[in-house]
Amino acid sequence: MRTFISINLSEETKRKIFEIQNEIKFHFDDDTKYSIRWEDSDKFHITLFFLGDVIDKQVDIIKNELSLINEDKIYKVINFKNKSINAFPNLKNPRVLIIDLENEDRQIYRLYEEIYSALGKCGFEPDKKFHPHITLGRVKRDRNIKLKNLEQLNIPVLEFNVNEFYFMESKIDSTGSTYKTLKRFDLH
Repeated sequence: MRTFISINLSEETKRKIFEIQNEIKFHFDDDTKYSIRWEDSDKFHITLFFLGDVIDKQVDIIKNELSLINEDKIYKVINFKNKSINAFPNLKNPRVLIIDLENEDRQIYRLYEEIYSALGKCGFEPDKKFHPHITLGRVKRDRNIKLKNLEQLNIPVLEFNVNEFYFMESKIDSTGSTYKTLKRFDLH
């Protein structure tokens, strides 16, 4: 099964992100707008760690390791604020359109390090450097667009906080992906 660790967002936060996504679409010409596969609002989340395929017997081991995180209750609430609209690898050659997030007290990075350490005990390595963001859309493979003008776009301020993270399963079929919660972990 294909799995990842994430921060899932409240319905109110997803609604605000959806509004930002629509604001961005409004500024694009039709060719650019239709060159992007836009993420559905029910899939907005922050990926903390992508594990990829795991076998059934690893699932309980992963759950047990992750449940040890925050035993000393150093995390209570993690606050986020949008930083900018950006893209991976960059706005000149975008493949993934994102909302960059910042966490001033850097608790998200400490949480990530603990998750990284716990999953390292299970033999997992991160597929890329952790960068807190929310994916808004993915540029279709056969398209080449430039998004430099996004740097000047004035988007609404988005502030939200979270107090839990999740072990998730992602199932992919011909219509896209669906997510299922395997376990929720409280931070308070």
